[in-house]
Amino acid sequence: MMNNGGGKPSLREAKLEQRKMMYNNRGQYSYTWQTEMKSACFSNPLFCCLAVFCSPCVSYSNRQEALHGDMRFYTCCQGLLPCSGRMKEEQCPKVCLCLEVSCCFPSSVLATRYLLQDEMQLENTKCDN
Repeated sequence: MMNNGGGKPSLREAKLEQRKMMYNNRGQYSYTWQTEMKSACFSNPLFCCLAVFCSPCVSYSNRQEALHGDMRFYTCCQGLLPCSGRMKEEQCPKVCLCLEVSCCFPSSVLATRYLLQDEMQLENTKCDN
């Protein structure tokens, strides 16, 4: 891991290192998702319709909920993309999240899924592999 010259890794580098560790541990997670992706629309059709017609709004709300309302932990695409952490997200995280869900919608959904998967130690599904 590189550092910022003072011997201590930067916050961005520390987050990236943590993400790499979590990614490597995903194969060892033992909990399963409450609802499989293939049956999600049948288990909550109203939410599914909302997600179809207002996808960015749902993605924004899901990420905010996944961060437990604490936007201090927000990083663009949660560190999945090379630009993550370089967009000054800490200065205006809500605006950055709004731009993320509008401009990089698939990445925003995937980032939230991975965030939840790592926090709750949920196994990959057949759709993930």
